[in-house]
Amino acid sequence: MNPTKRMFSLGLAAAAVLGMSTAQAQTALDDVLKAKEIKIAIPTDFPPYGFVGTDLKPQGLDIDMANYIAGKLGVKVELVPVTTANRIPYLQTKKADLVISTLGKNPDREKVIDFTAAYSPFFIAVFGPKTIAVKTPADLAGKSISVTRGSVDDTELTKVAPPPPNCAVSRTTMPPCRRSPPARHSWSPPARRWPVP
Repeated sequence: MNPTKRMFSLGLAAAAVLGMSTAQAQTALDDVLKAKEIKIAIPTDFPPYGFVGTDLKPQGLDIDMANYIAGKLGVKVELVPVTTANRIPYLQTKKADLVISTLGKNPDREKVIDFTAAYSPFFIAVFGPKTIAVKTPADLAGKSISVTRGSVDDTELTKVAPPPPNCAVSRTTMPPCRRSPPARHSWSPPARRWPVP
């Protein structure tokens, strides 16, 4: 297999529904090469990975990676803007050939899609104003925290946060605080700083 096909096969694995045979993955690659176009789902609400620039076009690290993959394949790229909630369904319904996104790996997601190695680390942390001192998960007691429902952040926070009613966790369908940076990093688990592929 030439380097271009090998690289795409790795990228396609990120988007392939588990259980897809090697023959199906090769067919998907052949379909992309035949169409001379690859549909890559990207975020547009999560700087610096994906956002809309002043020219109203998607830009960011994930968009650069999408363009790089298409360039290596010698095909045109169709950038498909997605949200946190619809990026996996877009793969399953073939609205996208692959997703490049800050998509954390967890057992539920691994049942329906495959993952490649991350090209950029992603750290999970709790953020808040400078006036709030949080050094351990126990310090989250009495606090109200917002996370994206079903995200890896949600899963990990639920593991360490004090149980209700000591800590109020609001689960939203939209990512909290993505448009403006937090005032300060308050707490992140010192022993569990991990890249989420």
